[in-house]
Amino acid sequence: MVKGLTTLGVYLMKTQTLFLVLPIAVCLISVGLRSHDTAASVQFLAMLGPLTVVFPAAAINGPMGSLHQKELFVSLPVSPLSFGVVQPVLSFTFYGVLLSAAYLACVPNSWTNDSSLSAAGALFVSAIALFALTCLLINLLKNAAIGMVLALIYMIFGMFTTGTGQGPFYLFQWFRPRPLTGPDEYIAVQLAGTAVLLAVNFAVIKYRTKLQFLPY
Repeated sequence: MVKGLTTLGVYLMKTQTLFLVLPIAVCLISVGLRSHDTAASVQFLAMLGPLTVVFPAAAINGPMGSLHQKELFVSLPVSPLSFGVVQPVLSFTFYGVLLSAAYLACVPNSWTNDSSLSAAGALFVSAIALFALTCLLINLLKNAAIGMVLALIYMIFGMFTTGTGQGPFYLFQWFRPRPLTGPDEYIAVQLAGTAVLLAVNFAVIKYRTKLQFLPY
């Protein structure tokens, strides 16, 4: 499993570098803006940071989700468990921590402010949930572009409607909470939802040859 994930990681770094580093670039820019305008730096991170999470998810899952690149599953010793669960957990933990750290770096005195720490925790959970959702959509539909677009639509719709119709799976709660709620209101439910997404992702990959929802 370790050998397969390492080989896959090297392959992706060579072929999908832009998508993999995009969230890192956004975080660095937001922290850089802090010296000029704290509010602007947080706003920049909020508007772009979580959305960029779908790009590394697409970069990682795109080749494996494609019907035309099934030989990668044969050439790489990657099991459904390692690719469907272990790899997403390692990836979204990295990007989730990155976004939360950038947020804390942008907010003055964040480490001594309970509300900032709550928001950072909620940001982490929303980021990993979005990453897991993107992985599932790509592997389910076997199309990176469609899966990524659907995940972005879900996130952006919630951003502009304060989560209308999304219930506790409103992923922008950390920055724009619903009235009379806190930024960390839905952490537990979203964590449980992420676990479910990973379980379904594992099943989709394991039985990928039997699932076909698009006509190609």
